[in-house]
Amino acid sequence: MVAMLASIIAPLSFLALASASPVPASSPGSAWKLSKSTGFHLQVQLRPGSGDIEPSVSGKYLIGTHVGAGQNLAIISSGNPDGPAYYVNGTEAQGWVDVLNDLGTAYPWGLVVQDANTFDPVYEGEHGANINVGGGSNGIKIERTDSLVRLGGISVGSYAVCNRFIGYARADMQVVRYIYPGESVGEDCVAVDFIPKCATLAPLPEGSQATHDFVQEVECVISS
Repeated sequence: MVAMLASIIAPLSFLALASASPVPASSPGSAWKLSKSTGFHLQVQLRPGSGDIEPSVSGKYLIGTHVGAGQNLAIISSGNPDGPAYYVNGTEAQGWVDVLNDLGTAYPWGLVVQDANTFDPVYEGEHGANINVGGGSNGIKIERTDSLVRLGGISVGSYAVCNRFIGYARADMQVVRYIYPGESVGEDCVAVDFIPKCATLAPLPEGSQATHDFVQEVECVISS
């Protein structure tokens, strides 16, 4: 298993370098053109009235950065991604729904968000997110509200992005957090939504251990 994981770590750095087009922070969804797709990228939109942090997070994208065998910390990047798309796998009626990314490997990588009783081992009281080999957290999907389409959580709450020092990388990074009811946004953090931007879901490579049999078509925003 260790050898297998080592063989697929190399493709995981899918940081893109092209500049991003910021998503408007006001009147969310008012000027968007919606379509449907099986694949999407996840772009940061500031929640109205939430302000911002430095460096700005508006318009950046959700990606992963390697922090161990089969583990990627969920962070945001300033690049407009050309890398593999995310997709919704399964349905609530089937008893499981999650968000995955193939990352160009033979295995699925799931978006995992800590529940209300699980916390980051370093930053007390914060719920982290990862993109790890295997399935994602059950219940995460693309949801529609009155004003926008966005990434949902495993239960009621909202996403945030925080400036945090990551010991494994020995660097400051903008990491993804989840805020549950009754909790407040932490210091040097900002509340955000992740907006699905329509993208092409690439076919699985030959010999893949994953399947696209349960991929769902979802609403997404057409890039301008």
